[in-house]
Amino acid sequence: MKNKTVTTILTAAAITATTLGGTSLTFAEEIPVEEATEAVLTEETSETEQVDIEAAAQADLDDAEVTETTGEQETEEELVNASSAFVASVNIYVASQGSTGITAGMVTQLTSSGDLEYHWQVYDCKTDGCVFETDWILNNEWFQYTPDKPGDYILVGQVRAAGDSRVISDRTRVSYHPNIKGKCQMPYTGEGGGYLIGVESYDNPNQEYEYEMLILDCTLLAEGKDAWTYSTGKCKVPETSFWTVWQPQYGYYWTLFRVYDKEGNLIDEDCYGFENTGRPTVIKPLDKYQQSYVDNYNVSITSKGREGYKTQMKAYNYAVSTGVRSDKADTFAYNVANDYDNLINKPGYEWLQGNTWLEGYETYFK
Repeated sequence: MKNKTVTTILTAAAITATTLGGTSLTFAEEIPVEEATEAVLTEETSETEQVDIEAAAQADLDDAEVTETTGEQETEEELVNASSAFVASVNIYVASQGSTGITAGMVTQLTSSGDLEYHWQVYDCKTDGCVFETDWILNNEWFQYTPDKPGDYILVGQVRAAGDSRVISDRTRVSYHPNIKGKCQMPYTGEGGGYLIGVESYDNPNQEYEYEMLILDCTLLAEGKDAWTYSTGKCKVPETSFWTVWQPQYGYYWTLFRVYDKEGNLIDEDCYGFENTGRPTVIKPLDKYQQSYVDNYNVSITSKGREGYKTQMKAYNYAVSTGVRSDKADTFAYNVANDYDNLINKPGYEWLQGNTWLEGYETYFK
């Protein structure tokens, strides 16, 4: 596995994670951080690695298209039949990703009717490799997969008209956590302040599971210092929720959530990044244009492309703030993103520098 590094990969405070269903609060006592802990980012992939994984997936798709076009020459009649149900576009719809596995389907737009064939690949974000692949499946757009281990995965879907050599594809990122039901990080308004941090499992047989939360300081990590700043240690709880309160300095952090079975085996873990700015994060709702920037950002396979969609968000928000109608602001944002290199230092475009016009939306760009 590639060595993982942390650069400026955290945006503003993504504090409001999945709300825990449990109501009981079990607090942990702060204890010294254990040395020789496993790398915290095993469940999170840096932007560079993400591009590598998606590039590998794209390479496999390109190879598939080449393979499909190098078979025996079809007859003219076969070619006509093959193109009678040509696929115009496809999008992956993730129906569920939870304790029972991943269920997804492909939503297609066709220029005409006919039989379709579907093909799926699953890439492990930790190893960069393809861990599962189907054959071409006739007229069944649904896919169900349960990974061997918890983690993050890239799901790649391909569709074609039956017998056709033309392949249309889409991809999306999914997570599999069979035991962690939810995690929470939010400002704590009680005595001493800080952050209320918690994790919840789906069950806790005979109250024998153990829960652990560790926090890594990204600033210390970048300086080459011991970055583990806080640990709850392994604790048992009476129900399914485990909570702690932590008072951090300003900075960037990762929280590592872990669940162990009664034998002490690690059965699930998940990471969550946040920034302590000293003030609560305001998460603003998205309109349809802003949602499109976020959606495109999440499926973009290059870092430049992802930055382009963040630029569109900044430009759109700026334009709307000046009274420009939303559809006109969207056009303006598109043009700015495409001419960013020429505009960044041009008078009148000072607002492009910094992230002022992303405030309240940073958590969407993970």
